[in-house]
Amino acid sequence: MQDYKIGTFVSHRSDGICKIVSIEEINGKPFYKLESTGDFHNIVYSPVDSQNQPFRNLITKQETDDLLQYMTTITNFVVESSKKRRELFKSLLYSNDPKKLVFLLKNLYLYKLDKEKKNQFLSQEDKYIYKRVKKLLGEEFSIVLNINQEEADNKIKSFIIR
Repeated sequence: MQDYKIGTFVSHRSDGICKIVSIEEINGKPFYKLESTGDFHNIVYSPVDSQNQPFRNLITKQETDDLLQYMTTITNFVVESSKKRRELFKSLLYSNDPKKLVFLLKNLYLYKLDKEKKNQFLSQEDKYIYKRVKKLLGEEFSIVLNINQEEADNKIKSFIIR
């Protein structure tokens, strides 16, 4: 179990980048109070003593480089069944594992290209997952690399298309 300090930015598996703003007592137990940095500034509470926190530390600058290099090695992972593909994509999305998120982003990009070649489109659910994983990675890269969101998105895209 890791202790997180107030003021620390973390990656929450469903709310994206959050800042730990305080530790508050709820029903006699300490909880981290997290505020998302996204559009809606959601407030999330998580027990301090939880063995399985729904958030993790942000990646490091070195890890961003490693993930971008890893992205260039990913090839299309085909899952023919749309139901199984969506289940896989969702499990990768909510894993909050940076390597799995990069794998998901690259595969959705390749899947999207394949669909476009056939004059087809991504399903609404696939579009949502694609948009969500781009946002999660873009926000984290932006903070870690100290660049704006657009620069982070462009940096990631430059490695996706390699």
